[in-house]
Amino acid sequence: MKNSDKKAFTLLELGIVLLIIGTVTGGMMVLFNQNIDQRQIQETNVKMSAIQQALLNYRRAFNRIPCPADATQSMDATASNYFGVEAANMGTCTGGTPTANFSIAASTFTGSTTNGSYVVTSVSSTAGLSIGTLVSGTGITSGTSIASIDSSTQITLDTAATATNAGVTISRYTVAGGMVPTKTLQLPDDYAVDGWGRRIMYMVDVNMTALYGAANIPVTDSATNRITVTGAASSAKTTGAVYLLLSFGKNGHGGYNRSGATARLANYISADNDELTNCHCNSSAAATAFSASFVQKPSSIGTFDDIVLYGTRADLRSLSE
Repeated sequence: MKNSDKKAFTLLELGIVLLIIGTVTGGMMVLFNQNIDQRQIQETNVKMSAIQQALLNYRRAFNRIPCPADATQSMDATASNYFGVEAANMGTCTGGTPTANFSIAASTFTGSTTNGSYVVTSVSSTAGLSIGTLVSGTGITSGTSIASIDSSTQITLDTAATATNAGVTISRYTVAGGMVPTKTLQLPDDYAVDGWGRRIMYMVDVNMTALYGAANIPVTDSATNRITVTGAASSAKTTGAVYLLLSFGKNGHGGYNRSGATARLANYISADNDELTNCHCNSSAAATAFSASFVQKPSSIGTFDDIVLYGTRADLRSLSE
């Protein structure tokens, strides 16, 4: 009987020891995973901060910032691909090779031009227009931007019209998106991906990508039609960002993987509406209409874990401005 009691007591002790080991191991795994998460977040923040500095340096060197690069390009760069190279056609970032992954179709307005005049009269609407907005149309020289908005029916261009037209249709361009153009910014290839190995996205007001685009947009820019960023509970942060950097975070919903592919990553656990706003996609990662609206808020709110940084024209100023 005593031997049996000893055996039972020994098994009980063993069970307690195993329970303690399991609890300690489980706690250590939680701490280990949390540590990995923090390192991935830190790596992403370091890279995104370096990209912001590179954009500032590029603006100082060229008085513009680059178009986005194609997020589907293979990271194993060869002579035949365009990994990290900004999209062609600065000022629109579309219609060439390579091209931005996302863009907003050019909107139009009408006005009357006179050959040799900088003034456009009888403008149908100046809503959504601002100083520095790149415009195109019959009799308007390529690369022309708006120098001033004189009234609700008149604007002045920075280049004189080359034809007289009554009711000419004029186009304007807004925002394009893709991945960070690391090659153009002269950053290492690895800065194209976040801490989870997914492409860091880059959205830009295409007017800033035009030749000398920064010179056309004043540091005191107060436009309300550039990139819009809201916070928690839809609180307004800015309506005048000229670029935005976006990591899709740990869950990666809507992101592009490291190797490059047209398929976007779907995380069906995430149904956070603000994440869907940032990826401009649905819960299956299928693309929805691209827009200039994004959300920046703490990852502790709901299932949101995106990391968003942005800059205004004032953030890209030089000391002499």
